[in-house]
Amino acid sequence: MMKYIVPLLALGLLFSSCDDTRAKLHEKYLEFVMHTDNLDSIHDAMTAKHQNLKKKSMTLEERLADLEMTDSAALVDLKEHQGLLNEQAAKLKEIQKILSEHQGMNDNMVKDSDDLAAATEKIEEINAANEKISANLNKIQEELNKIHEDQQEIEKDMAKKDSTDM
Repeated sequence: MMKYIVPLLALGLLFSSCDDTRAKLHEKYLEFVMHTDNLDSIHDAMTAKHQNLKKKSMTLEERLADLEMTDSAALVDLKEHQGLLNEQAAKLKEIQKILSEHQGMNDNMVKDSDDLAAATEKIEEINAANEKISANLNKIQEELNKIHEDQQEIEKDMAKKDSTDM
């Protein structure tokens, strides 16, 4: 009788440890979902800021052309800004695609997964991707801030030239 009880206890212990592992994995999954939602919100705000700066860049370029300014440095800066904004648009689009894929995953990935190792590996991959996205968003934010500052300087220079032309 004892030889049947010991294996049954071992089996029970094995199944209960799998449930504990599954619960921990599910907690990691929920953290990933919150992180992805946060990145998505940041991405949306950054996309809006990007669009505003792109419009402002086009407006400034038109104003500079209308003023027939001899200082072409501002035009060169604006062309550089527009190139950078185009690069950022591609990065933001790529980030949105990845975030959409992450959000498409469902809770059943962890709950119904028979292969906990594969589910763990997938969550680790996604977390690594989220960290990369976060770093890219930080870099884009820094670039957007620099473009904004440059545009303000160009506007100040234009205002000075407008006041001296009158």
